Amino acid sequence: MQPKQYKAPSPLNPADVGVYEELLWTVRKPRLEWLYARGLTEAGIRAAHIGHNGSAFVIPIFGAGGTLATLRYRRDDYYGVFVDEYRDREIPKYKRKRGCNQPILYPQPWIEQCAERGDTFIYIVEGELDAVRLMQDNLPVATMTNGAGNIARLPRMLQLYPFQTLIIIGDQDEPGRNASALSAAAALEGGYSVHRLFFEEKDVTDFLKGHTLEEAEKTECGRIYCSQCGTDKSSNPIGELLDHQSNDYAWGTRRSNAGVLVAD
Repeated sequence: MQPKQYKAPSPLNPADVGVYEELLWTVRKPRLEWLYARGLTEAGIRAAHIGHNGSAFVIPIFGAGGTLATLRYRRDDYYGVFVDEYRDREIPKYKRKRGCNQPILYPQPWIEQCAERGDTFIYIVEGELDAVRLMQDNLPVATMTNGAGNIARLPRMLQLYPFQTLIIIGDQDEPGRNASALSAAAALEGGYSVHRLFFEEKDVTDFLKGHTLEEAEKTECGRIYCSQCGTDKSSNPIGELLDHQSNDYAWGTRRSNAGVLVAD
């Protein structure tokens, strides 16, 4: 049996972003309806440079100055959910660009604009498309690539900016609420003022289809619910929440040579 051959990471080509954008607005133009149904507008889609590669939506991740850091691929269910005809294994909802998968702050150029214009608060959301939804409303917003498990890294990364208050809006399922609680604990430890927003809808994108953020239940930082043990951590939210983790708050933040903020 031949050993598995190593495949070198595919190099990033900034020109690919334009190719994927053109494909979305031409051959795959009917698939814009899926983005519109999420509340995104043409202006928001174009500002985020969202594209399509024929089978998935493509979300480019940029660093400072518009440097391309990586590409994220969001499965387009219209073109298939399962790997093969046996339907026993789903295509992952999100895929990465091979060799470029470290957790990255998103959308970094917009975050830097918000800091420069003097915003003192910022919303924390769980996914890139949720971030685009708030960004198109001119709201300060941040997330991390690679899923809910990484948003607890955000408070440390955002310390490079002058934000004083973090408003955390995770998905309303158990993983999302747990990630939000851990993010809130990390933010409190970092000296931020913290709020969490709760609502009945699955995520902030669904909530905004019929409401405004002002209508969400706003909970002060002292009321942090930990879904891992099922109790309210009002008495000591930081210490008790961190007891569930091992070295989760030893993460570092560095700015890569391309100016991209990544989590070590």
